[in-house]
Parts: sequence; C-alpha cells; structure tokens
Amino acid sequence: MDDKALIESFLNYAYAERGLSQNTLLAYRRNLAQYSGIIRKPLPSASDEDIIMYLTVMKRKGMKTASVSQKLTTVRLFYKFLEMEKIITENPAGETESPKAGMRLPAVQSEKEMSSLLSAPEKDTLRGLRDMAMLELLYATGMRVSELVNLRVGDIDLRLGYVKVLGKGSKERLIPVGDSAASIITLYLKERGLPDGGDGESWLFVTRRGGRFTRQGFWKIIRQYGKQAGI
Repeated sequence: MDDKALIESFLNYAYAERGLSQNTLLAYRRNLAQYSGIIRKPLPSASDEDIIMYLTVMKRKGMKTASVSQKLTTVRLFYKFLEMEKIITENPAGETESPKAGMRLPAVQSEKEMSSLLSAPEKDTLRGLRDMAMLELLYATGMRVSELVNLRVGDIDLRLGYVKVLGKGSKERLIPVGDSAASIITLYLKERGLPDGGDGESWLFVTRRGGRFTRQGFWKIIRQYGKQAGI
C-alpha cells in the first residue's frame, strides 16, 4: 500500500476500534499529511531522525510545545498501528520523547527567576558558555543530571536538533533540542575548537582539566549561579 492508503487504514482502525471522534480523526489526517510532506519519503521507511526533524520544523515555525507533542502522539500511534499490522518491525517513534515546555531547576521557580539563572553565566568566556549550554540543555529537555554529564559530542545533532540520551537500564531515547540551547552549544563547541563536532566520543561538557563532569560538580555550578541570580 502507498502512504495515503496506509493513513486511511490507520484512520479506519482509529474510528472502528478506538471510537475516536471525527474531529480527532481530521486532526490525525492533517498531522500525518503534514508529516509525510515534510519527511518526503515512504512513511514505513522513516527513521527516528526523520521524526525529530519533523518536530524541529514544527517548533521553528513557532508552534507551541503542546501542539508539537500532539503531533508526535499522532505519528507514534500511526507507527504503532503499522507495527501491529506487521508492516514495520519496530516503531521509529517509540523512543522519541515529547518536547518539554521546560523544567524548573533546582526547584519550582518563577519564570523571572529561571530567566535570571539561565542568563547568569558570562557568555564571553569558555567556562561561561559551557555553563550556559549545560543549563539551557537541561532546562529545555528535562533530562536527568546524570544523563547530562554523560553526554558525548556525538550524542547531539545540532543540525537536526536532537540529543540522544542513554538512560536507566541502558535504554536509549531521542529528545528534541530547542534553538536557544542549540545555538549556545554551537558557540561552546566552536570556542572549544570543535566547530564541526570533532571527535564524537569526546565528552560534550568538560571541566577545566578536560575531564568529565560529575553530578556533584554540576550541582555546585547550580548553587553558584543561583546565589548570583539571587535565588
């Protein structure tokens, strides 16, 4: 079946088996047509990178995080249907996380306080760029601190706008990265002498001695900038 036929089969299933409303089905149809037009390849052959690219395009068009998450839900359900029908062997959207509106660190803070915290590091130094990049990435993705400090340069794709995270149980997942975090990380890597990424196995964020950060080291930075921002 071609893509249009697959989408129709999915919508028929969603109507007959899941009892979804006509408005929901129309939204699913629009989302999948939009997704198909952006990735420009047969839908069963799409990869997780194609899905991340689609989400990134939506974010760059100014779409709200909640709306982007709804579109990911549509894509995920569609591929779950294809997997159930044995058209594909694995759901490419299964490990893709919904983009987050932003997490508040280290506790629930106001928007003004978070803005002060994120802007506290000095952008004209390598250390300041590193610290700002770490804070922006953690705020944008909601990943764990242990996941943040274990990132390698090859885990982040700044062109497509996603980061690959290895979480508990060695389970790998992909998380969209917003433009703000991506731009700061780009500046940081350039300042480090890695404008093209360099060795993908290098730690993404390194200490002044070139080693890997610890969780304790990161929280020390959080406390420092928290005091500086008056939090």
